[in-house]
Amino acid sequence: MKDLNINVDMGESYGRFKVGSDEALMPLIQSCNLACGFHGGDPGTIRKTIDLALENDVKIGAHPSYPDLAGFGRRSMKLALDELEDLLLYQISAVKGLVELAGGQLHHIKPHGALNNDMMKSPDVLATVLKVTRQVGSELKTYVPFQPDLSLSNVLWEVFADRTYQPDFSLTPRVQAGSLITDRVIAQEHLTSIIADSKIKTDEGLLNVEFDTLCVHGDNPNAVEIVQLIHQLYERS
Repeated sequence: MKDLNINVDMGESYGRFKVGSDEALMPLIQSCNLACGFHGGDPGTIRKTIDLALENDVKIGAHPSYPDLAGFGRRSMKLALDELEDLLLYQISAVKGLVELAGGQLHHIKPHGALNNDMMKSPDVLATVLKVTRQVGSELKTYVPFQPDLSLSNVLWEVFADRTYQPDFSLTPRVQAGSLITDRVIAQEHLTSIIADSKIKTDEGLLNVEFDTLCVHGDNPNAVEIVQLIHQLYERS
């Protein structure tokens, strides 16, 4: 079995609006995806989250999104590819600079929300994300949701620990009931299948998956419990 790599979206609080349980989660994970200010995260929150990650020896990734604070980055936007490239470079470079000022190094890029979904539907958007990653640093990894028909280099395949899937490997839309897994019993069934058998259950059968990292959403109200469950299942494997 591969080494455990749980990644969580963090630093998404904005001003007086608190999102997630970053302080409780950080000691339990291996990598974090840091909001860049376009869907969540303000400068102070970003700096504090970087410091917290470095204190806990957690790998830091940039978590860029569409410019959509009101919708938390979960609304798709149709942008010209050069505009998207500029938005990504701006966000990632800002986080990278703050990480380096704090004495760390950026490890990966992981697009957020609707941008992540669009990336998996559009080869052009995916190519733009990968191009930007290379521009920022050739050593950087890109966290990409697993798709069996994709052959990519310098990526880490991701499977979602707290989301249900459709038969085409896409995530169940959040507008549908049960798209976000919060119940412990359902989470245990979902994660046992992934960790023990490399399979995901859908309404139409099982999907075979490969993964380098498991994602838990930081704004999931039961994120800490789900991360703890992952640790327990790995210890039993």
